[in-house]
Amino acid sequence: MIIIGEIIVFIGTLFILLSAIGIGKMPDFLTRLQTASKASAFGTILILIGANFIAQSTMILINSFLLCIFLIIATPIGAHAMAQADKRRRMKKTQSTNS
Repeated sequence: MIIIGEIIVFIGTLFILLSAIGIGKMPDFLTRLQTASKASAFGTILILIGANFIAQSTMILINSFLLCIFLIIATPIGAHAMAQADKRRRMKKTQSTNS
C-alpha cells in the first residue's frame, strides 16, 4: 500500500508542477485562472489520497476527506469570484475609456 501511495503522491505532484508551468505559459488571466484552479486542486487531492495510503491512519483519513471536500467546494467558488472581479475591472476600464 505504501508504494501505491507514493505513486499517487508523485502523480499529484506532477499535476501541481504542470499547473505551475501552465500559469506561466497561458496568454491571459482567465486561462491562467482555469489552469491554476483545476490542476492544482486535483493535484492536491491526489496528494491527500496518497498520504492516506502511506499513513494508514483513521485520523489522517478523516482530515484528508474533509480537506478534499473543502477543496472541491472552495476552488470553483474562489475561481469564480476572481473571474467576476476581472470582468468588473475590464468593464470599468472600457467605460472610462469610452467616456
